[in-house]
Amino acid sequence: MSTTTTTTRSRLARRLRRGAVIAALAGAALAAAPAPAQAGYSGYGLTLTPGSTACVGAYASYQVRGEGFADRQGAKFTLYKDGALVQSSFGSVPNYAVERRSSLGNFPGAGFYTFCAKNNKDTNTLVNIYIYTDGNLW
Repeated sequence: MSTTTTTTRSRLARRLRRGAVIAALAGAALAAAPAPAQAGYSGYGLTLTPGSTACVGAYASYQVRGEGFADRQGAKFTLYKDGALVQSSFGSVPNYAVERRSSLGNFPGAGFYTFCAKNNKDTNTLVNIYIYTDGNLW
């Protein structure tokens, strides 16, 4: 086998490995991406690195509920309406839920609601976050 053939095969092998790594990273990014915001329901689970935040959002006309679950040392959960704070957990907790309904008189009004989880600890934590609105809230 000539040196040219060996060099060409080595380059091809490196390119194939690089392509496989890029494809794997792109697939992982798509899998971790949040579901698009839509009325009704949105949610997903992922691992949060220290200091990182993940959010789900949906439009609500008359009621909203945010739910979050975290392993290890927990996460800080927060509900926002059009970017303004509505309610948050007191520090990092393993699970948290906040619910606002017109029928209870505590709904702040129609708008885009976002429910977030933030990892304030120094280790990774797995979180699951959900937001339910209007007819999808039982």
